[in-house]
Amino acid sequence: MRQIRKYEKENIKWDSVMEYDLYKYLCNLPNVVSVEKQVKVQLIPSFSKYGLKYQGITHIPDFLVHFKIGKIYVDAKGFLTPTCLLKRKLFNYLYREDILVWIIGLKRVNGHYTEWCDYFENEKNKKLRKKEKKNAK
Repeated sequence: MRQIRKYEKENIKWDSVMEYDLYKYLCNLPNVVSVEKQVKVQLIPSFSKYGLKYQGITHIPDFLVHFKIGKIYVDAKGFLTPTCLLKRKLFNYLYREDILVWIIGLKRVNGHYTEWCDYFENEKNKKLRKKEKKNAK
C-alpha cells in the first residue's frame, strides 16, 4: 500500500498538501456555512453471525461541506483503489439524497494546488486529449 506523507499546517495534520489546499478552497467558496473534516459515514454496521463477529464498514470523506441550501461530501483524490470505488458505490446506494464528489488538483503554483476539477471529468478529458493527440499523428 502506498504511504502518504502527512502534512502539518495551521496546527492540523493533513493527509496531503492537496487535502489542505482543497480545504482552503472550500472554505472560501460563496454560500459555504461550514466545512467539517473527516466525518465518518457508516456503510455497513457491525454484526454477528454463527458466533462470528464482523466489523462494520465506514467511509471517511475528507470533508463535509455545509451550504445554506444543503450539503456535499468531498474527497480529494489523486488515484483510485478498488476499495474506494466499492465504498463510493455503497455510499451512493445508501445515501441517495446526499452527494459525494471526488476532486483532483490540476494546477500547482509554488507547491500548492490552485485549480480543481471533478475526478471523473478530468479522466474523461484525459481520454479525449489522448484520442485527439493520436488522431493528430
